[in-house]
Amino acid sequence: MTGIRKKIERIMRGAEPPGALRPLLAAFEGVYALGVGLRNTAYDIEALKPVRVPPKVISVGNLTVGGSGKTPFAELVVRKLIPHRAGILSRGYGGKSGKPVHVVSDGSSLSAPPPVSADEPYMLARRLSGVPVVCAPCRERGAVFMAQRFGLGAIILDDGFQRRSVNRDLDILLIDASSAFATARLIPLGMLREPVTGSARADVIVITNAQNAGKERIESLKNEIRHAAGTDKPIVTAGGRSTGFFGIDGTRVSAPNGPAFAFCGIANPDRFEESLRYEGVTIAGRMAFPDHHQYSKDDMARVSAEAGKLNAAAIITTEKDAVRLLNLEFPAGGPKVVYAGYETFIIEGENLLDMALANIFRKG
Repeated sequence: MTGIRKKIERIMRGAEPPGALRPLLAAFEGVYALGVGLRNTAYDIEALKPVRVPPKVISVGNLTVGGSGKTPFAELVVRKLIPHRAGILSRGYGGKSGKPVHVVSDGSSLSAPPPVSADEPYMLARRLSGVPVVCAPCRERGAVFMAQRFGLGAIILDDGFQRRSVNRDLDILLIDASSAFATARLIPLGMLREPVTGSARADVIVITNAQNAGKERIESLKNEIRHAAGTDKPIVTAGGRSTGFFGIDGTRVSAPNGPAFAFCGIANPDRFEESLRYEGVTIAGRMAFPDHHQYSKDDMARVSAEAGKLNAAAIITTEKDAVRLLNLEFPAGGPKVVYAGYETFIIEGENLLDMALANIFRKG
């Protein structure tokens, strides 16, 4: 089953043609499209009605499976809304608290790290002092809990574009600069969670990971977005940049003094390696694990052994991976394990985003 799953994942990413699997995957795509269409129609005609809560609700999401920078962008939005006391509500994928509502942070203290808490929410909670972070598979239940418990002015729905069970005051849709937006296929033939026409629901559209995309690519993507979503949508461009290197405990450290071994368990390991090379890090080798992988002592022994064989000066991972390593012991005598910090920044159109955020609070 693992081999079939990996093959389908490669097909979805466009890394491998579907071949003989195309008729079967196309049939599943059709069923999936029908289900998504019926659900969206039910919300459009108000046969299904979202829960409303007193705080302003801002959704940050995308149309695709996998990373497009939702979590770091959610952090950016929260920082802009500090005067309004904002909190973050996540599904909490991969967390093992077993609770219907799990408080990762109440704004002053942290819950247990992964695997009890989910990795991305825990990472956000560690970075955002004073900000409540909550996980709830049932988003409406989580939103009601946060409204009652924390007295918030705003709730950020991390990965909330398709989660229409909670009413939102602002829908921010992220689209990766490298995505094949106009020609992409639905799951499982492609990476789309819903057709690109769903982008018409967005209030603001953000092109992410645009820092290394050429001007022609950005303009072409803007035209594709306007065709699908409408010409009146504010379009913002955003990029990502390094914030330096840190020990697993979050202490800032020096950049690796020599070639490094990279490992990660994220949706797009190639982008992580690319970002390290962009920062001038020489990659001696790398190892990729599944997204949200819960590391074991044996995993770290393998990583350390491979890094040692290549005489790596350091072992580098992502911050999302680092929070999954907090309770692990590393092999003695191996290269130091550090993570590369990362943040999102606005390249163009920050005034459009600020205006959209300000307008929802003027409405009362």
